[in-house]
Amino acid sequence: MNDSRRRFSIFTVVVSACVLAGCGGDGREPRAKVIGTITYKGKPLSGASVSFLPETNGWRSGIGKTDAAGKFVLGSYDPDDGAPVGKCKVAISLRGPAKKLPKGAGEAFNDMIMDAGDPLIPLKYFNPDTSKIAVEVVAGKLNEFTFELVD
Repeated sequence: MNDSRRRFSIFTVVVSACVLAGCGGDGREPRAKVIGTITYKGKPLSGASVSFLPETNGWRSGIGKTDAAGKFVLGSYDPDDGAPVGKCKVAISLRGPAKKLPKGAGEAFNDMIMDAGDPLIPLKYFNPDTSKIAVEVVAGKLNEFTFELVD
């Protein structure tokens, strides 16, 4: 094999390895740190699930759960690794304890089947299209958001 062919082969292998490994990063879409606070009727909303759903199709959402003070930190691939950079719609949900289905609604499996608990916040927040909450996650900075939910 002549010298130029060998260099071309090595170059091809290196470029292919970089593409497959995602040279210059972890091979995932850009993310930025996101923290925030959610309140409902002026009080911290504890135990709520929060999701930042990116407008870019195919990108993973940033998700988290509020603590007793209503504070959250989002993660996409790993806990606390942030949310995708760019415009995101937001969904927030919180339900009460799960409950057994009514008699006859599962027959033999009634003791094992549970229904989701009642919503503890307005259902409009459960869906990113009806929550009417949209944010922009900016690269290279800590993004902090406060959401005050109302009826």
